[in-house]
Amino acid sequence: ALLEREDLFEAAIVALTQHVDRHVGALGDALLDRSTAIAIRKRIPRALAKASIARASAVLSEALDDGELTVRYHVARALRDLKERNVMVVEERIWASLRHELATLERGDAELLHLFNLLALVLDPEAVDRAHRSITTGYENVRSVALEYLDEVLPRDVRDALWPHLESRA
Repeated sequence: ALLEREDLFEAAIVALTQHVDRHVGALGDALLDRSTAIAIRKRIPRALAKASIARASAVLSEALDDGELTVRYHVARALRDLKERNVMVVEERIWASLRHELATLERGDAELLHLFNLLALVLDPEAVDRAHRSITTGYENVRSVALEYLDEVLPRDVRDALWPHLESRA
């Protein structure tokens, strides 16, 4: 419950991360329970990101189906942290989530950032981050290089679904 309080959530996350591997199940249950307040569900991934067991990745992957973009965004960021520390992330699950997000994507910057966080889980994270920055800068020559990179590395169906959203930002 302390995760919901603006004045205490940082301290609560620090406390949770000290024993996160022992409490992945309880944290996962709260994260996946849609009746849990959004403020709590969006902060739990920060604690799970410090886990060293694959079960945390499984729980976070399941939370990629959450109905709230802000929760899904924080889940993807936590998965990136786990992957950077070599905790297993199931790439097939990430691709499925990415395809689902593309099918329901609106045209907001937050959705696009979330998509690029997902892409960074299955492609070279540094290259994906550079591509995202390049696409959003407005410099056409830099943007063209980023689009060329994405054209080369993305599966055709993902590229075809993503392209209209990137072209609308030209």
